[in-house]
Amino acid sequence: MENISGLSFYNAGIETITISNNNPNYIVKDGAIYSKDGTILITPVKRTITSFEIPTGVKEIADYAFHVFSKLESVSIPNTVEKIGSSFNFCNSLTTIEIPSSVTNMSNNCFLESPNLKKIIIHNKDLKGSPWGCIIGDKAVEWK
Repeated sequence: MENISGLSFYNAGIETITISNNNPNYIVKDGAIYSKDGTILITPVKRTITSFEIPTGVKEIADYAFHVFSKLESVSIPNTVEKIGSSFNFCNSLTTIEIPSSVTNMSNNCFLESPNLKKIIIHNKDLKGSPWGCIIGDKAVEWK
């Protein structure tokens, strides 16, 4: 397996996956796929989760990591994350998300088509791109 994204499992209906320890690119840990070194969250496998805690040490949330996770209500992002891709598209149940000060790069389409997202708490006042595709725009952004 050489290339996996959150789109790889869209509508697949799988709840678990096994990746060989010999795979040079990816690992599975606690129900999610990561880059081999554990620094990039590719995607949780089970798409019906309501919450997810990203482990300390992850530096990047890949594009489509939570694409169409319609039941996702909360995500805990550690202060090791520096980059967030177009990761939270079509997350219908996500209402609030907190972005730590460690994040210095976030995709302009990070929250595209997440209609119930009403609050994006940002701890880095230098972060560019607001409102990152949020449907209600800058009204959702709370700078800390």
